[in-house]
Amino acid sequence: MTLTQPFPLSSWCGVSTLFQVPHPASFPSSIKSTRRETVSSSCAVTIFDIPLIVDLICSNLAPKEIWSCYRVSTTWRDLFGIHRFQNVRFADTNPGQTWDILENSRRIRTLKIDIAEGKFFLNNPTSSWPSYVGRPEPKCTNLQELTCVDLRYLCDCKSKDHDWWCSPRTDLDLTSALELVNRNPMLQRLEVDSCWFESNRDNAFNHEILHSLSTMRHLEHIKIKISTREQIPKILENLPESLQDLELYTEEYDDLDSLQEVATTRARKLQRLCIRGTIEWLTPSILQLFPLIEEVDLAVSDNQSEREIKSALIAHCPKVHSILRLDSSDNILVMNALLRHSLNTLETLRLNCYLRKMSVHVGTLLRSCPNLKVMDLKIETSKLKKAHGVALRDILHDKSCTSYPSRSAHRISDPSRTLEIPGHTPWACRNLEELQLSISDTSGPLGRLPLKEKQIWTARQIGQLYQELRSLKRLTTLQLNWKCRKNDQGDKLVLETGLRSMAQHGQPRQYYMSRDDLLWMNIRWPALAEIEERKLQERLREVADKEFARRNTSRPQWKKEFKTGKPYLRRSLKTGQSRDVAKRSHHCIYYTF
Repeated sequence: MTLTQPFPLSSWCGVSTLFQVPHPASFPSSIKSTRRETVSSSCAVTIFDIPLIVDLICSNLAPKEIWSCYRVSTTWRDLFGIHRFQNVRFADTNPGQTWDILENSRRIRTLKIDIAEGKFFLNNPTSSWPSYVGRPEPKCTNLQELTCVDLRYLCDCKSKDHDWWCSPRTDLDLTSALELVNRNPMLQRLEVDSCWFESNRDNAFNHEILHSLSTMRHLEHIKIKISTREQIPKILENLPESLQDLELYTEEYDDLDSLQEVATTRARKLQRLCIRGTIEWLTPSILQLFPLIEEVDLAVSDNQSEREIKSALIAHCPKVHSILRLDSSDNILVMNALLRHSLNTLETLRLNCYLRKMSVHVGTLLRSCPNLKVMDLKIETSKLKKAHGVALRDILHDKSCTSYPSRSAHRISDPSRTLEIPGHTPWACRNLEELQLSISDTSGPLGRLPLKEKQIWTARQIGQLYQELRSLKRLTTLQLNWKCRKNDQGDKLVLETGLRSMAQHGQPRQYYMSRDDLLWMNIRWPALAEIEERKLQERLREVADKEFARRNTSRPQWKKEFKTGKPYLRRSLKTGQSRDVAKRSHHCIYYTF
């Protein structure tokens, strides 16, 4: 049978996916005659393709959604029954559920199982379950994700004084579920989260499991929680070549000298590494094994380990672009690594650090990274340290600002001097799309200049920065936070004065700035009219306060409060009124100035 009519699976199986075979009548009239025969022959769906289509749909559905389809009717139960076993959590099952899972074990793609309960899938169940006689032997050989955990928390605690949840397993005859690795060469993800290794160190990763692990071609993610360091060298030496993501968790505090450093590994293409636990001292040696690593997620406990890890990253991992959870107050080593290895390849830079020692390097990156697209530098602040931004002179490479000549030389306000900053180098990042910086106002030698000269110099620097920003044709996000010192609050330019200074000192006509341009750069210079209006309002407020105080300081006012909730009555003491009136009930005396 051939289906040539529209075939909506959404109305047939109750899911949102719509698979529709195009019918020739649905094509435009101009191509009906030319493609009628081609469509009917190439897009035809036979009845034998229906299971494949349903399998494709179920692969994109959650287990609860498949279960909902399974419960619709008897016909749907036959259709979706076999797909209920794609994602299995094998724990606390009754005998009937266990037999159904074992019979459909070849359909399991994702399995979460107690690490000590692998006997159901690895051994012949007829030996321990007589009622299973006559049933086929389970073949769980199509796994894509395997998660081995410790599910002892499902047991009931019979004694309140017995810590059953942390006691190690003592039954050495239990079959490890890790042996499923030997039967599933198509495995893509492996997670081992169990403390069972404490009493079964030899059976956890034996020679057979390690050999199967090293020969896999599709395994990309491994997450292992290990309670002993003795397994770490064996695991690292037998990692598959296809591995891209590795997470190691350790929980042991024994003698550190008992473990030798790792020598080699097959996983030379690893891109992400996550290490948690008590092996910080071994992290630099592990980093040397993965030269192509790009993302590192580490947790260090002391400054010595942190320095060694950073040195290893700089020397052996030139492609690292993300360092997570590596707390530091001085990221100068990271910046030096970027300047040494990544000037031509750096595209995204996001840092949350103190910029006290990195201001010069930020300007170097802007002038030396042609492929830079995102620069987001956030400043960490604390109660003991002030927030410092990137110096404006470092962004523009203004050498004359740090070594400013004497005032007897050319004055800044001389109209013959142009807006071009001496020693200025244009930015190389012409593809920059996002820029978020905290910029500090001009400081240093400029602080000793007269106020007028300093304001004009600041206007020149801001005008040069505006030219650099406007030359970035792909810039879509700009956020500049200006960090102004308290003693510089009075040095802010007036809007008209700043714009006039930039226009008089050689700013190109196409880069003439307006107030909207200043707001785009998050610069809010007050206009002269706003300053005059603010001063006028302050004078009027002072006069009003003096007049109000003169009228209301001659006599006190009385406020009578009624317990019945009535409104307050205010009345002044008149001449000759007895003060005993105020003592008859609760009164409150207050003065208005």
